[in-house]
Parts: sequence; C-alpha cells; structure tokens
Amino acid sequence: MSYLNSHLFKINSNKTDTPNCACSRTVETVKHFFFNCPQYVQPRTELEISLGNLIPNFVHSNMSTKLAIMLSGLDLNQEVGLAVAEAVQKYVRDTQRF
Repeated sequence: MSYLNSHLFKINSNKTDTPNCACSRTVETVKHFFFNCPQYVQPRTELEISLGNLIPNFVHSNMSTKLAIMLSGLDLNQEVGLAVAEAVQKYVRDTQRF
C-alpha cells in the first residue's frame, strides 16, 4: 500500500474521495504513477534513461517486468539493484507526489 489514491480509496481513507489521479479520470495505480501520468514526464524520462543505462534491454521489457525490476530488483545483482533502488527513489522524490 502507498499514498496513491487507488490505495487510499481502497482502505476508505479520509485522505481521498476518489481512486483517480489528479491528472484525469484515470485510476492512480502504481503503473499509472510510474508509466503513464502526464504530470511526471520529465522525472520519468530521467528514470528510464538511468535504468536503460543500468540494465540491458530494459526499454524493451514489458511493463510488468519493468515494475518488478523497479520495485523488487527482479534478477539483479546487489550493485545494480542498489543503483536501481536509488534511481527509483530519485524519481519518487522528483515527482513530489508523496
């Protein structure tokens, strides 16, 4: 769970009255936050460049695989996993969403 509206709405939080993102009528899911939200184009571009430099063929991976890499370090060694975690944390900070 996170402070994304879809999660807050699911637990009946008083912090939101809708699961939708502030950008539109689209549900604010983890996938939307990392891959689709138009509010975060620049930070997302920076994240994609960073991850593409760290992981061969990252850009050609499907969305589920990319998300697994970003959130759990799927199939990464410790050094690359740490660099991925730092890039994802930078993205989260840069979006100022949380």
